Amino acid sequence: MSAKEDTPRTVAKAMLAMIDAESFRFVGESDRFTITIAGTTITFDNGGTHAFEKLASAIEARISYERATAMVAAAGETGVPLWLVSGPDMLGKWLAWSRTTPALVKVLSLTDRSDAAPVVGDLARRARRGLGQMAAKIRVRAGQAVAERIEFSHRVPATAVLGDRAIIRIAHQDVPDTLLIALKDPTRNERRHLAELVDHPFAAGYAFTVADVRREQDGIAIEVETAWGPLAPIPDKAWTAVSRDADPAFPWRPTAREVADLYGLAARGQHLLGKCN
Repeated sequence: MSAKEDTPRTVAKAMLAMIDAESFRFVGESDRFTITIAGTTITFDNGGTHAFEKLASAIEARISYERATAMVAAAGETGVPLWLVSGPDMLGKWLAWSRTTPALVKVLSLTDRSDAAPVVGDLARRARRGLGQMAAKIRVRAGQAVAERIEFSHRVPATAVLGDRAIIRIAHQDVPDTLLIALKDPTRNERRHLAELVDHPFAAGYAFTVADVRREQDGIAIEVETAWGPLAPIPDKAWTAVSRDADPAFPWRPTAREVADLYGLAARGQHLLGKCN
């Protein structure tokens, strides 16, 4: 794009060239126009203070949606597979251990909304202790899963929050002796496994490493080391739908270079729009 052609209109069209031409509607002449994308209409005129920022966000979401869709097609799958969702590895292991994967997959859907693309879903499950089913509340937004609450019911009742950090909480009245000892001598907690502190089949089935044990107002909190990534292995065929420099944890996202180019254009477009007013 030459300086002579550099107008809000041409900048917007350059940004839109990054996505499917059927996914938006461009209406208007000169430098007063509207763009409808993902159900939202953005107006570019003297009142469009953040118009280009909104457009960049919508395009970023649309790229994620298109890539996620392409990955599913390349893998020859139907529906929304769990491997399109990233989250803490402890959550992925819990889903497999508790056989909750089908329930979560059932509530997942693809979307190109700016605040949710490419995958969204909510799972709220009540406990059915007679069937060995634990209560769980899991939220998926923008392809990222967070367990807002998971109930661990065994000899010691506990709840877990699995997000950026993996935290297991035990109420004061339920704290076992192993945890009381751990609190008295924190140096002994280094590289200890969760199963040494919490007597639960899930903890015993995996080598979860304890990062911290601390007192809180209502009880004890155990922080467990966790890493983010797809909640299930991504099929080799799905990888063929994305570029080599795709983010391993979020392969459907625009690459770092694409994001830089997109928001660089947005900044230029917003500057030009201001000059036109």
